[in-house]
Amino acid sequence: MKKNGFTLIEALAVVSIIGVLATLTIYVVAQAQRQARDATRKSDVAAISEGFEARYADQTCSDSADVGHFPGQAILGLDPRDSTRYLWGRVSALSADNLCAHFTSYLPTIPIDPKIKQGREYYFDITRDFKHYRITASLEKPIGSSEATEINRQSDIWYNSFKGSKYDAFNSNGSCQSYNVNPTNTTFCYNYYSGR
Repeated sequence: MKKNGFTLIEALAVVSIIGVLATLTIYVVAQAQRQARDATRKSDVAAISEGFEARYADQTCSDSADVGHFPGQAILGLDPRDSTRYLWGRVSALSADNLCAHFTSYLPTIPIDPKIKQGREYYFDITRDFKHYRITASLEKPIGSSEATEINRQSDIWYNSFKGSKYDAFNSNGSCQSYNVNPTNTTFCYNYYSGR
């Protein structure tokens, strides 16, 4: 007599296959979400940079000493280790920068990191002469040793040539760490520099 239905082994095999497919699907979707967030971060940093450039180009400042400067000097503190350099600051704090005009008049909506609730933010630094800036975002993409080498090279140039601050001014909060990067670190920094 023939019985209808599945044996226990057949049922377990089907459940195992479904489990593997579900795991693969979850992994692929998570990767796609990370890539989308990283693309958003790169776009946000480019938009912030455009706001910086608009502020730099503004010739309507009431104080002529502020003409041709990038924003941020009103909110950044000096590095206690080297008073010739500014500490890194949060881009979100630029809404309080009112020299020349509020930064929001150049960039009405200041972008925030897609994972701001997890403590991620965009950071910027400016040189003491206000003529150069660096904006950075922490990407979720894993970092390789060649990328770590490039990040260290960029940071050395920023520190030694442009006289900007080291990243370790804000490493403690788990954000973008690109000065003397450990190649096993899973954070990759996306940087945008002034072209001057």
